Amino acid sequence: MAEPSSVAGGVVSFIGLSGQVLQGIKFLHGFLSDIKDAPEDVKTLNAELKLIDTILEEVQRQDNDIQQCPSMLEAVNYCKSWVDKLEDLVRACEPGNGKKMARLWGQLGIALRTKKLTKYINGLERAKSLLLQARVDLSR
Repeated sequence: MAEPSSVAGGVVSFIGLSGQVLQGIKFLHGFLSDIKDAPEDVKTLNAELKLIDTILEEVQRQDNDIQQCPSMLEAVNYCKSWVDKLEDLVRACEPGNGKKMARLWGQLGIALRTKKLTKYINGLERAKSLLLQARVDLSR
């Protein structure tokens, strides 16, 4: 049986990690929602982010057992890696880094139209699947 302190530590680490992922998702969701006449790929990416957000919020509301599950922690870590990558891409194109706004938006537009966007969509879709599978595994 796990020590109460290790259980509490696992829950705290899960909540901190999932909180970081949720914060990144909220930033990205807000940014992508502001793109007028967004291409379908951007809308798909935003939908994946919203689904991951919903799943993580549901998991946070569940009991501690699911939050301590190794597969859940790995799935959240995987989500974080993809959210971080996408956030880095977006933040690199934010105003204030010494480049003109039009050039920044142009760079982001090019990045979003390339295969990179498909890579991010696929990564987030896989992250979402891992989260859902970890949640199902615990309910058995």
